[in-house]
Amino acid sequence: MMKKDDAFFKNKEAMSDLFLKRLKFGTAGIRGPMGVGFSQMNDVVIIQTGQGILSCAEKHIPNFKESGIIVGYDGRHNSKRFAELTASVFLNGGVKRVFLVSRVCPTPIIAYSIRALNLALGIMITASHNPKEDNGYKLYDSKGCQVSLTSTLHKYNCWDKNELNHTLNEMVEAIVSEFLQPEENGLTPRDKNELNHTLNEMVEAIVSEFLQPEEKMCLFCSGQWKIFTGNELGALFGWWALHRLKSKQPNAPLQDYYFLASTVSSKILHTIAQAEGLKYDETLTGFKWMGTKTYDLEQEGKHVLLAFEEAIGFMDGTHVLDKDGVTAAVRMAELVAYLDSQGKDLHQLLADVYDKYGHHLTHNSYYICRNQVTIENIFHRLRHFNNEPDSYPPSLLNGKYSVTRVRDLTTGYDSGTADHKATLPTSKSSEMITFTFDNGLVATLRTSGTEPKIKYYTELVASPDLK
Repeated sequence: MMKKDDAFFKNKEAMSDLFLKRLKFGTAGIRGPMGVGFSQMNDVVIIQTGQGILSCAEKHIPNFKESGIIVGYDGRHNSKRFAELTASVFLNGGVKRVFLVSRVCPTPIIAYSIRALNLALGIMITASHNPKEDNGYKLYDSKGCQVSLTSTLHKYNCWDKNELNHTLNEMVEAIVSEFLQPEENGLTPRDKNELNHTLNEMVEAIVSEFLQPEEKMCLFCSGQWKIFTGNELGALFGWWALHRLKSKQPNAPLQDYYFLASTVSSKILHTIAQAEGLKYDETLTGFKWMGTKTYDLEQEGKHVLLAFEEAIGFMDGTHVLDKDGVTAAVRMAELVAYLDSQGKDLHQLLADVYDKYGHHLTHNSYYICRNQVTIENIFHRLRHFNNEPDSYPPSLLNGKYSVTRVRDLTTGYDSGTADHKATLPTSKSSEMITFTFDNGLVATLRTSGTEPKIKYYTELVASPDLK
């Protein structure tokens, strides 16, 4: 047991961080390390969060106590205990219908159960992909969508494929070095040597594999398993969703069907939608936005075939308005079985998709930054490049690649609209700036809502004529 004279208690900065700060409501809830203090996940924070949601629900949701709530939990340490404490808060608060799952369950079960049981809210104790030391708390509304507290085509050029490798490699390195200035700001990459190696290796692999569609590919090659990126999986799921629709409903009005994707994901679904006559829309990052957008489209009589984000999140259909790995696994099994019956595999299908609609080359990564002041300084410099507001970097590599458009979803500025106002929702609580270059490359820099990271996303899109 700690004593008052222990070094821990003499560290005023550490004590201040633990007891004078609170976890902030981020991506549909809270996440953080498990430990003592109001800035970490523990019994007190869980109970207080439940009490706050109960109080808010009583004020703003008609007949909340009669409608009820469901609570689920994953297999992390303390998840079951946190779920039981949460359920007890609502039971003691007089809520008549409180469902607590009897064992570990996947998150989509909660999103589905809300609609199936006609409940007002759902809570899932999970920290998703965060480290094992963390835990979290996701909140869902009556639509089965993640709750957002903030809610109360570009013409691409073609490149010679011999130049494509060099262009993407050169520009990504320039974006990182010139815009983020990692050395100056003391940022820590995943692994600097690994990052450089991965960049070169990945770009070379994309060019050699994706730009050579005539070469037969297989899922298991030379003793190596192929790990598809989230963007590649989005292309595969999108193709399969459209194929199923056309097979079952040949005369379906495609103009009433939508693909959705987050703004930092590949535009492959946009390209497919344009070519096939479907509609496409994009949202901010996170399924709280895509789930709500899907619900709104449903109310208009429209249908969403697929929504996805590059960080391995897929929503196939609308029975669950959230990322749903359970349905995605089933759909992928169907697709693999279908391709096998046709004598093909996933590699070959992906090559066919890019051959028909054009190659979409992406490279995403991140820098770790635990100092909030440093993050603020970086993005302030980007927005005041000429020491004036809304003055952003005009080019890369001494003017070799010019910036043609800047969209800042933190401030709401967009140089590409008539009134210079962004059309997507903005949020001053998170950083997000997108640069479009004259050669068609789109690069987005943003902070994570759940982890101490500065992320960057890049994509080059080539014409289908480039074989």
